[in-house]
Amino acid sequence: MKLARWAALILAYVFLGLALIGVLLPGLPTVPFLLLSAWFSAKGSRRLHRWLYSHPHFGKLLIDWEQQGAVSRSSKVLATVFMAASWVIMYSRVDNVWLPIGLALLFVCVLAFLWSRPEPRPKIPERRDAGDLKEQKQNTQNESTQNESAQNESAQK
Repeated sequence: MKLARWAALILAYVFLGLALIGVLLPGLPTVPFLLLSAWFSAKGSRRLHRWLYSHPHFGKLLIDWEQQGAVSRSSKVLATVFMAASWVIMYSRVDNVWLPIGLALLFVCVLAFLWSRPEPRPKIPERRDAGDLKEQKQNTQNESTQNESAQNESAQK
């Protein structure tokens, strides 16, 4: 295995670990680390990449982002609530006034970007117009005619 592939595999697992920690720890983002893990796993491990995209929770986030650049409303709300909670906790425990100000600015920028992303559009099944329906009906009639002809030929033999 090449060195670059090993490095990508290791980074994929490191970022996946950070994403999982971010689920539990307010202030540590989950989605950016998950996106990085998906990107590095595509370079380092097809198995991990498939697992991420087929995961019941992570897969939908990754697919929505990849196909539409979209983030669900629930993810936006959770990110906002957790960032606000982590800022309040940090503000109450840190004596340096500049750190909460700097992080507040960072959080505002991150949240502005996050809320500017569209929400995922539901997948709509393809609509068929009247021409498609006529063609489908014609094909069905042709198939049934061919089946009847084949049955008649086999009955005659």
